[in-house]
This record gives sequence, structure tokens and C-alpha cells, in this order.
Amino acid sequence: MANNSIQRTVVFSRELTGFGQGVADWAAVQVGDGGPIRIFDLNISALRQAMLEDKNYRRRAGGEFPMFGGLKNGQFSFSFYRAGNPATPAAAGVQAGQRAFDELLFNAFGGESRGFAAAITGGTALIPTVTAANVATQDQQSWGFFRDISAPENSRFRRFTTTTTGNMTLATGHQLPFVPVNGDVMTAAVVHNLRYEVIENNANNSSHTFLAMGQHVEDSIEARGVAFAIPSMTIEAGVPVELPVTALCASIVDMEGITQTVITEVDQGQHAGVVGSGQATICEFANVGSNLASVQFTGQIAINFGIERDPMVGPNGLEGVHGYGITPGSYSGTTVDVTVDFDDNNVTQFRAGTEKHLLVQIGTGNTLTHGVYFPRLAWREEPERVDVNGRVYHTLRFKALEPEDDVSALSGSEVARVKAKFSLLRVG
Repeated sequence: MANNSIQRTVVFSRELTGFGQGVADWAAVQVGDGGPIRIFDLNISALRQAMLEDKNYRRRAGGEFPMFGGLKNGQFSFSFYRAGNPATPAAAGVQAGQRAFDELLFNAFGGESRGFAAAITGGTALIPTVTAANVATQDQQSWGFFRDISAPENSRFRRFTTTTTGNMTLATGHQLPFVPVNGDVMTAAVVHNLRYEVIENNANNSSHTFLAMGQHVEDSIEARGVAFAIPSMTIEAGVPVELPVTALCASIVDMEGITQTVITEVDQGQHAGVVGSGQATICEFANVGSNLASVQFTGQIAINFGIERDPMVGPNGLEGVHGYGITPGSYSGTTVDVTVDFDDNNVTQFRAGTEKHLLVQIGTGNTLTHGVYFPRLAWREEPERVDVNGRVYHTLRFKALEPEDDVSALSGSEVARVKAKFSLLRVG
């Protein structure tokens, strides 16, 4: 009897005992290591054992030999909705909680930090003041979601450089669009940023096992030693933000050897607001060094993260795979395309090589809100004159670069957050 193809239970988890070693007990997976997730457009058709020709000479022209089995690994793909935390965010002084998709984003990009929430007591648009005890263990060079309680539409993700005595000096260009007052709140932010030094060598990056179970026990597949990649992100009016995922796996567990597992934990994957409806969508754009300011965009904001995973192969690996790095093109493949009002100043800035920074934020509330930030965008093409519904616009095409900020006094994750070509943000 045919199985129901739309019925799937999907769960993934970090491989705590080593690369490609799988998960001992799926029912006991902790959220910090992954968990059950809601996904769509799952394509596992390539997760099959390769077959090889027997090249021995034949006694008869038509007397060929049977093919024989090769490596059991491959690639698969799926998509998921991008969203911030749908639950009540962390209270003042509490670190943002982990969610299942955080593990996937960490695997894909290599950088993750979870900030603390804090009560705002006043300050200025450039140096908000928070309760010092709330950020006593907050990392420097972190992000927060600064909420204007009296005018929520002004709430923004912003990066700050220091938290000395509760005075949060915001990064250059990150001035708030409001003057904070006592009673406003800094909601904790979770950041996933690009860290080449992590994803270029699997020894520094935890692998995962991915289990997809169908309606019946025989319709299940488990991929081990998985590396995820998120190639792109499109922000367009009328639809929620979807993130496509491509994945490589080192080995496949035979479906006939899988025991159907009962997963009791609630799966995660709620969509956020529809872009342009339900929740405000904020697009802020400015010259590098200048304060972010709202700009009108049309059509799509098309983002190509440009990271492609590359298996490290060898005869003594797991099904020939030792781990994963990234392709050479991954170091220079991040691009952003936006379409704005037609203006000859766009061409003037192109001629001058004026660099930009960009924040796109979907939502302004303390739940579900998420965004993406690019600190330094350099031109890769002259602005293109385009026709949209009989009106003339300019499409601007940029290449994402590392910012030139001085990081000599920083180390580790602080450097990574400052130098990241992009940061994915969500409320915690």
C-alpha cells in the first residue's frame, strides 16, 4: 500500500560521540543539541547507495557481471521558515534560550552567540543605559533588540561595543531611532554569524544526524555526519521568509534497520509574520559610518550567502568522508541585490565606490521578530535601470566584505561578530 507522502516527523541532533556516530536515543534529544523541527520541500531522493560496474573481461559479449554496491552517502535538501522565538522572551538578566534551528544555523555558518535581556533605565540614542546587573556576563561586541515600549515601530536590532557600568555604547552607525527612557527594554538577541575558521575545518565544527520518519516504519531514513548549508535568503512582500537548506551526509542508515521512534517533544518551525503584512518590515540602509535609516525598497531583497560545503574525502573515512570544509568560492561569494527609487545619486555613489551597510528586520515585537545585517557592502556592478510595473527603479548589486573595524583589543567570538560579513538575528 502506498504511504502518505505529506506525513513526516523530522528530528536532528548534534553527534556528541564523534563524527558520523549517530544518536543513541532520539527520544532523549535535548533542545541545545537540536530537536524535532518542522520543514517542507524535503528531497531525499539522492540518499541511496551508489552502484559500480564490474569491469572484468567477459567470456561472451553479452555476459556482463552484476553491478556491486559503492559508497552509501549523498546529499539532500529541504526548507524551513525563518522566525524569532514565538514564546515570551527571556526576562531581564536572563540569557536567550536555545531553539532547535539554532543548531542548524550554527552548523551552516559557524558562529553563534546568545545575549542577555536587560531593563533600560534611560540614556541617549547612542548610549542607552541598562541595569548593570542584567548584563554582568554579557559579551562585548554583542547585539540586543532595543524596544521602544511607547512606540513599538521604533524597536530595532543594534550592535553595541561595550557594557561598562550598564552604559551600552552602540557601534558606529547603530544609533537608535528613539531616545530610550526608563521602562524601555533590551530584549535578548540571538546571533548567527559567519565564521570561516569554524566551517572550513570539520574538526572545529560539530556534525549532526538527521532522521526523517514517514507514516510507516519502512518510510524512514537516517543521515549521519551531516553538514548543512544555507545558500540564499529572499525577502519579498506577501510571503514569510523561507530558508532553503542543502545538506551533505557521510553515511546513510539502511531504512530496513531503523526503528520508528516516538518523539514526544513539540516540534519547532512556526513561521514569522508575512513580509509587508502582519508585522512591520524595516529596511535600513546607509553609507558605512553613517547611522542606519529607513529606505524604501521595491521587489525582492535577494541575498546569496555563497557558502558551499565541501567533503574531505579519503579511503579510511566514514564511507570515504573524513569531514567537511568549504569550497574556495565560499570565501568571496556573499552578495546582496536591492531595488530602490531611481536616482542619479546612486550612480554618483557607485563611481565614488561609496560602501553601504544594511539591516532588514521583519517584525517589531518581542516575539517572532528576526533580521539580517550586512556591515559592509561594496559595489559589484553599476546600478541597473529597471522597469517595475511601468515605473523606473535602480537595482543595486553589492558584494559583502568584512568591515574594517579595529579588532586589535578583541579576541575569539568578539572578533568574529565584528568581522562577520553578515549576521542573522532573532529575538530571544
